[in-house]
Amino acid sequence: MPLGNGAFAVVYHATYMQNWKYMGNCIALKIAHSISRNQRDEEIAKEALSREEKMLELIWQSQPFPERLIKYFGMNEYYVNSNSQKALKLELGYTTLKCFWKDFMTNSNEYNETLFLEIMKQILEGFVEFHNTGYILIDFNANNILIMEESSSNININLKLIDFAESVKENNEINTQLIDIPTVSLHIGPFRTFLCMLMCLGLVKKLF
Repeated sequence: MPLGNGAFAVVYHATYMQNWKYMGNCIALKIAHSISRNQRDEEIAKEALSREEKMLELIWQSQPFPERLIKYFGMNEYYVNSNSQKALKLELGYTTLKCFWKDFMTNSNEYNETLFLEIMKQILEGFVEFHNTGYILIDFNANNILIMEESSSNININLKLIDFAESVKENNEINTQLIDIPTVSLHIGPFRTFLCMLMCLGLVKKLF
């Protein structure tokens, strides 16, 4: 049973092994969809996974290592019917912000402003860390924010951003050429700056 299932990738709970030896850690394994899809969709899925792999490598080559971006443990290559496939090895989270907030509001009698402000603070920290790479994140929503572990105190929450396939190089100039991103079915407008991510944050505030 997958942990998550997106438009072009699926994430599984896996155990981390080296040379067939169990290393004692559980990880998230992200692979491109390859079953019951046409060839064009499979190619788009592989391209998205390759973009995310490059973005993760860029992030985790930086110093100091980011605290609000998901950890990357490398890529595994495997074969299905003689066709090469990739799997990204990622840090395992507990649940998405969307699911967490839905459960919290269902079980809570009142709105918790302190918790909400802490969530927004940590998301902004993730934005800054991602922006330090020189890129801006396009596909940003409450399903792409992970709560990393279960906690008895909601105030001691730990968030990390995930899913970096749809990222573009920051450009302070006005771009007249629109970019179509098939995996998220939208156009990137003429402004590609940090302000774009802050605008996304306002949308997420309404969604979770």
